[in-house]
Amino acid sequence: MRGKTGADREISVNTYTGGFTTMLNHHLRNRNLSLKAVGLLSKMLSLPPDWDYSIRGLAMLNTDGIDGIRTAMKELEDEGYVALSSAAMLMVVIMLPFIFFALYEKDGQPAEKILGHVVKSMFLRDKVRPYRTNNLYSAIQRQIKEQEELQIGKQIPKGK
Repeated sequence: MRGKTGADREISVNTYTGGFTTMLNHHLRNRNLSLKAVGLLSKMLSLPPDWDYSIRGLAMLNTDGIDGIRTAMKELEDEGYVALSSAAMLMVVIMLPFIFFALYEKDGQPAEKILGHVVKSMFLRDKVRPYRTNNLYSAIQRQIKEQEELQIGKQIPKGK
């Protein structure tokens, strides 16, 4: 996390297993932050990295509720301590299809091939397809009939 100071320094935190958290005093001495925002940031810095840092997850830690957490987070965001970036969400939304296409495979075919088959079957092909078969027996019968007609045509003498 970064603060908007002249040096734009990072807040370093060391959490010890003995139940102690060591942090810089910068956010504690910032006069632009309310006590609620200072307390929330201090509490966030003392939590493990895998904690649920959502508004709801943070609201479970104290009695201020979701609205109180939201106002404190807005203060921290305005001062540059917390980045609630919509750019990160936009990046995830843009990159997710590429990740899907890179990782998904079914029956040895990549996702773009499967998607192509779905598009062809749903949009490009006719909805009602005529029933057609390659009936080899009828083709053989047609060929035999043509040969018989040719032989009959050769046997009939012309001119009498």
